[in-house]
Amino acid sequence: MIPGLVMASGDVGGDTGGMSEAGGSAAPGAGGLGVASRERVREVWRELMGAPSAFRAAGWVVAASPGDERRIGVVRLEDAVAVSAPAELVEVIGEVLAGSTVDLTDPGAVVELLGAAAPVAGVRGPAVLAYTDPGCFTPRPGPAVATVAAGDSGVVGLAAACGADDADESGITEMTSPLSVVQVDGQVVAACGYEVWCGELAQVGVLTHPRFRGRGLGAAVASATVAHALAAGLVAQWRARVTIAASRRIARSLGFVEVGRQLTVRLRR
Repeated sequence: MIPGLVMASGDVGGDTGGMSEAGGSAAPGAGGLGVASRERVREVWRELMGAPSAFRAAGWVVAASPGDERRIGVVRLEDAVAVSAPAELVEVIGEVLAGSTVDLTDPGAVVELLGAAAPVAGVRGPAVLAYTDPGCFTPRPGPAVATVAAGDSGVVGLAAACGADDADESGITEMTSPLSVVQVDGQVVAACGYEVWCGELAQVGVLTHPRFRGRGLGAAVASATVAHALAAGLVAQWRARVTIAASRRIARSLGFVEVGRQLTVRLRR
């Protein structure tokens, strides 16, 4: 890890008040998500953020980014936040955040807070982070679901039909697991797969053809994919922008518990 870790305890701010995004208690094991699963989630994000001290107590931690990109990453899990930033900005950002009680996953608040210390070029998110394990997963029966290999031409065609924005949001063409699909007249109209993160999490992505949405196809393929991930011993992760209500509804119907949020801030060079 790059040296330059800054840690401060105290309130994170925002509106969670120690509660999970789904509205239940954020204590380990709440909402049906197991204690061990919650710790696996925290451990993966510690590794991804380059912040081994993060998510061990309420408050925030600022750490040097593992890479050299000009961006700030923010991940909130329940009442703890990890912030990754370019090494030369770690101390500055730590000073800016000291004493602040703003919600660090609120784009407007973060941009205003950073001010001249770290001029912002753009923001992505926030996205909700939701998880399920065998203790809270709720399978959803639906139409016949087939399995195809990653990179299947039918799924590539589905991504093209949905457009670059939707395809990129789902990440469907980047999934490395077998893909669960629904076909109509030989055409793939819904697909779901996952990527394995740090050997612990299955990052799930689902995509449905615009003409076939609202029929439960997304839930059907997602249910099959999540079942596959859990059978492989992984904790399933569902990430969706807070504004995409349909995606969040599918996740909740499958037993996913919203426990955090993610925000990425691109900095000016």
